[in-house]
Amino acid sequence: MDIVKVTPVLSTRFENPMNTYKNHSNNAHEFKKNDAGEAFFKAGEVAEFKLKDLERAKCSYEQSADCYHQILSSSAYESYRKHVDLTLKQCGYIIETEFGDDVKCNEFYDWADEIRQENKIQHACQFTRKAMKKYVHRVSRCLKYKFRSLEAKEEIYHIISAENKTLNWANICRKCVSFWSIHSKHIHQNIRLLRYPGNYDQTRKELHLFETNLKIFINEVEKAYARSEKLADQSKKKALEDKTSSKSNF
Repeated sequence: MDIVKVTPVLSTRFENPMNTYKNHSNNAHEFKKNDAGEAFFKAGEVAEFKLKDLERAKCSYEQSADCYHQILSSSAYESYRKHVDLTLKQCGYIIETEFGDDVKCNEFYDWADEIRQENKIQHACQFTRKAMKKYVHRVSRCLKYKFRSLEAKEEIYHIISAENKTLNWANICRKCVSFWSIHSKHIHQNIRLLRYPGNYDQTRKELHLFETNLKIFINEVEKAYARSEKLADQSKKKALEDKTSSKSNF
């Protein structure tokens, strides 16, 4: 059984993401199955994180999984996992948040769960209300020392950079997808805000804006938690109704 180590996308400031994606895709068609699997996976990463094109990414991850599957490589696990996660992100969450349809979004979540089970993909939620509160506590502690603005900014940037890496490799489900989406938007927004060093006055303004963004983030997390509780209650109610209906048929 061949095991190919998959490494994250490395890019330079002057790299054209579309050219990188095409290079990986073209190489994949010329390589043997194990190398092709890795090339397709890298193409998927570029499409997901650089191009923000979930359709291309999902297709590339699926092609990667197919290549690994044919040679029975354990690397197929990660490719299947990424494909499942993108399916969930793209379908269930859109239906839930943009169309407000709690019933139909559950159909997509159920489907994603089935795919995860069929491929024996384990999942433990990384993005929970508790995890979000822990993040808020860490950055809020830095904001208490605003008289040392430069140090506070550096520490907060270190925290959100680590969170960004976790987001990139996240394995999500119906319970944590809303927290993942809110956290992703918040982290990406503030990485851009705090990326470059500045003078004392500029840094204080940036920290003030970050503090405002943090309050918005906290509010969105609480709304997402209320929505997830509502969905959980609906699922329990439906399961109870199905069980009652099944008994009555006997």
